[in-house]
Amino acid sequence: MRISLLVLAVAACAKPFGGQLRFRGLEDETAPAVSNAPVINNIPSNANRPATNGTVTSPAANSGAQGTAALDALVKRRLPASLQGKFTFVTAPVQSNEHDAWTVKASGGKVTITSTSTPGLGRALLEYLRHLGGDIYWSGDTFSDLSYADADLSGSSWAEHRHLFNLVTHSYSLAFYDWAKWEYLLDWAVLHGYNLPLAYTGQEYVYAQVWKDLGVPDEAVLKWVTGPAFHGWSRHGNIHGNWHGTTTWQWLEGQHNLQKQILARQREFGMTPVLPGFCGFVPPELHNYIGGPDFKTYPTWMSFPAEYTKVRAIDPEWDTWNVVQSAFLRKQKELYGFTSDYYMVDLFTESKPTSTDPTYLKGIATAVRESIHAVAPNATWIMQGWIFVNDPKSWTETASKAFLDGAGESLLVLDLAAESYPQWKRLKNFFGRRWLWCTLINYGQNDGLYGALDKWNHDIMDAKANGGRLSGMGIVPEGINNNEHLFELATDQGWSSQAIDLKQWTQNWVKRRYRGQNLDLAQKAWELLDNSVYKSNNTALKCTTRSLIDLRPAVSGLIGTTGNYLATAITYEPRDVVAALDNLLQSWSGAGGQQFDYDLVDVARQVFVNAAIPIYQAMINAWNGSNKADTEKYGRELVGLINDIDRLMATSRHFRLESWVGDARNWAQDAGAKDDMEFQARNQLILWGPATFAPWPLDRYAAKHWHGIMSEVYAKGWELLYQNLLKTEPKAWNKTAFASELMEKVEKPWENVKSGGVQGPQGDSVAVIRELREKYKQWLQ
Repeated sequence: MRISLLVLAVAACAKPFGGQLRFRGLEDETAPAVSNAPVINNIPSNANRPATNGTVTSPAANSGAQGTAALDALVKRRLPASLQGKFTFVTAPVQSNEHDAWTVKASGGKVTITSTSTPGLGRALLEYLRHLGGDIYWSGDTFSDLSYADADLSGSSWAEHRHLFNLVTHSYSLAFYDWAKWEYLLDWAVLHGYNLPLAYTGQEYVYAQVWKDLGVPDEAVLKWVTGPAFHGWSRHGNIHGNWHGTTTWQWLEGQHNLQKQILARQREFGMTPVLPGFCGFVPPELHNYIGGPDFKTYPTWMSFPAEYTKVRAIDPEWDTWNVVQSAFLRKQKELYGFTSDYYMVDLFTESKPTSTDPTYLKGIATAVRESIHAVAPNATWIMQGWIFVNDPKSWTETASKAFLDGAGESLLVLDLAAESYPQWKRLKNFFGRRWLWCTLINYGQNDGLYGALDKWNHDIMDAKANGGRLSGMGIVPEGINNNEHLFELATDQGWSSQAIDLKQWTQNWVKRRYRGQNLDLAQKAWELLDNSVYKSNNTALKCTTRSLIDLRPAVSGLIGTTGNYLATAITYEPRDVVAALDNLLQSWSGAGGQQFDYDLVDVARQVFVNAAIPIYQAMINAWNGSNKADTEKYGRELVGLINDIDRLMATSRHFRLESWVGDARNWAQDAGAKDDMEFQARNQLILWGPATFAPWPLDRYAAKHWHGIMSEVYAKGWELLYQNLLKTEPKAWNKTAFASELMEKVEKPWENVKSGGVQGPQGDSVAVIRELREKYKQWLQ
C-alpha cells in the first residue's frame, strides 16, 4: 500500500506526531506510551546540582526486591561455597551528597550490603570482594579461594550516569556472544556499578518488523540488512546489505531473543538500558509505501560499491520521519514490553549534514527530540559526540550550538573520546547540555598496549571541576577484552571524587589479580609498564598502537605513525617492556592463574611485535642497498618471528581465532549457514568489506594478534613481500600491484577458509616465551 501525502499531512498536523495513523501490525494506541520502567530522577550535576544533606539517587533503576534477588542469584553463580548464604542486600537510602551511596557491614559471619540502587549494591559487593583479595575482569575472576572477613566499608559515585559500550562494541566484540558470555559481562558490569548500558543487540529484527508493517516485502527487508559482523555500520548509516549472501530470519530472530534476555537482566540489575531510536536510515523500497519527499542519498562511504553504501535517509523535518520514528519506538515497546527512558539517536556519525545553516540544524534537532517525546515523553535523547571529532569543519561552534540548542534540555552528549579528542572545551561544555566524559582508546578492537593514565587521571578531574553539567563517565572502546588495566582504572575513576593515586592503585590491582605469584617481582613489572606503555607523552598519538606486523606489508610508511587507527609510534623505551616481561617470568610460581597467564602472554606479545621493527628496518635497508642476501636473511627472520608469535598466542584461549570463529558458527544450524557466518567473522578481521579493488581502504582496520591469523595471514603476507623485493628494484616498486597480489593470494583465500572445531590452547606459554626470549634477544635490546 502507498500512504498519500494528504494522509501523512493529517497524521502530522501537530508535532510531535501523535500516532493517529496505524499500519498493519502497529499498536492501537493514540496516547503517548507510558513507561513501566522504574522512575528516573534527573538531577543536575556539578554547579547545577542543588545542595543536599540527604541522599542522592541516580538514573539507575531502583528495583528493590527484584534487584536484591538478582544479586542473590549472582552470588550463587560467581562466588565460592565459602561465601554462600552470607549476604543480605538492602535497597534503602544511604546518607550521601553523591550518587548510589553504599555501605558494607560484615561481622559475625554475615554481610549486610545497603545502597540506594542495585548498581550501588553491586559495586559494594565488588568492594567487599576486593577487600577479601578478589576481583573480576573481562578475562575472568579471582573469587574461587576467597573466605569471609569482617569489614566496615562505604562509598559513592560522583557520576550520576555511568555508561557502557560504544555503538560498534556490539560488532567488534559482542557480535557473536551467546547468553552465557553476555551473562558474565553483565555480572561484571553490575559489580562495577554501571547503570546506563547501551543495549543495541537485535535491533535489526525490530526494524524488519517495522518495514514489513509499512508494506516493504520480506525480500527487500533482508536485502537491506547488513551481514552479522557489520550491523554497527548500518546503524551508523554508513552501509547496508550483505556482500556475502543474505542475512537470515533465523539470525534476526536469534538476536532478538538474546536482546530480550539482555534487557531483562539489565533491568533486574537496576540498570537503565539505552535503546536505539530511529536515526533516519531506511531501505530504498520504503518510499513506495509511505511516499513523501524523495529520500536523501548519503555519499559513498570508504569507497564501497554503490549497492552497499549511498544509504537512503529521511530528514527529521519531514512528516515521514514522525511516521517511522513512532512506528519504530512503538514496535520496540510492543516487543520488549517497556518504553525506555534513554534513546540513542545519531544522525551524522560519519557523514555530513545536508546543510550547516544554523536554522536547519536547530530545526532537525528539535524534530528528533519531539519525535522521541511523542512516544516517550520523559525520555532522554543520547547522542555520541563523534560528529564533532570526525567533522569539525562542519560542526563549528555556531553549527554545534544551533544543533544542541534544538535538542534542548533532554539531551545527554557523550564526549566519545574525551581522553584523546576532548570536545567539551572547544564546544563550551556543549553549550549547557549534560554530558559524559568517555574513554574510547581503541579502534577496531586493536590490542596494542597503550595509555596515558596519569594524564587522563587528571583530565577527568579537570572536567569535574570545570565541565559545566558533566553528569558522569563512560567506557566506550570499539572493542573490549584488551588493556584491562586501563579500563579497570577508567571504571574506578567513576567512583573516586579525587584523582586516583596510580602507584597505590596498581599495587592493589596486582595483589588481587595475581594469586600465589611472587608479588614483589610482579609489582616491579607493572611499575615498569605504568611508566612505559601506559605513560604516553606524545599528544599526537591518540589510541592503542598497532604493530607493523598486522598492517598491510609495505616498503615504507609503517614506522612511527600517529593518528587514530593506524598508529605505530612507540613513545616508550622498548627495553622497559622487556624488563617487565622478565619480571613477570621470574614471578611465575608454577601455579599460574588465568589472569597471570593472560598478562604474561599479552606483555610477551608486545615485546615480540616490537622486535619486528628493527628486523623490518634491516630488511628494507638491505633492499634499498641492493643487498639481496641480507634482504632474504632478514625477510626470513621476520616471517619466522611472526610464526613464533603465532605459537605463543596458541597457548592462551584468549588469543585464538577459533574462539571468535567458533562463536560465529554456533549461531547457524546447517553447514552452509555456518560457513557464511565464518566468512563474516573472518572478513571483519582482515579485508573488512567487499574489497573490490586493492589497496582496500579498510584492510586490517580490525586486525588482531591472534593464533590463526598470525601465521596464515601476516606471515604469508610478509613472505610474499620479501620474495617480491628479491626480484624488484626499489625504483620499480609498485605498491598497488603488490596489494592486489596480496589480496588474491593471501587475504581472500584466508577469509574463505572453512575451519574445523575448537581445539583449545596448545603448548606451554612460559616455555614458549623463554624460548623466544633467548632466540630473539639481539632484537630486544
